[in-house]
Amino acid sequence: MDAFILPVKVLLQELWRMGIQWDERVPEPLLTQWHRWMKSLPPVAKIKIPRCFRNPSHATTTNVQLHYFSDASNHGYAAVGYLRLDNDRGRVHCAFVMGKTRNTPLKQWSVPRLELQAAVVSTRLHMFIHDELD
Repeated sequence: MDAFILPVKVLLQELWRMGIQWDERVPEPLLTQWHRWMKSLPPVAKIKIPRCFRNPSHATTTNVQLHYFSDASNHGYAAVGYLRLDNDRGRVHCAFVMGKTRNTPLKQWSVPRLELQAAVVSTRLHMFIHDELD
């Protein structure tokens, strides 16, 4: 879901950077980007994310792991967490738990620094998820 949200966050940041007020017209090409984003809304309504993390086979869970992935670009950085459950039948079930995105700061940072920031978000995500699932 955050991959859908980040482009519009970048767009809003650009409008803010340009000093556009809330009641002013959005200039081109940003207006075209906005319309393209609006046209992508209908498929998002069909996305379903199960909130139950339990393995659907009802087998005994033998191993529980949290996995995190993070990445960065010149536009933003993100982290996502997944829960991995192994059962006694040798099957693995993975469930999306949570994701976070951030815009890059207005002051340009290098991509390696943004990658470190993504790792920080991933670590904070871990602390939050670990506390909530405990």
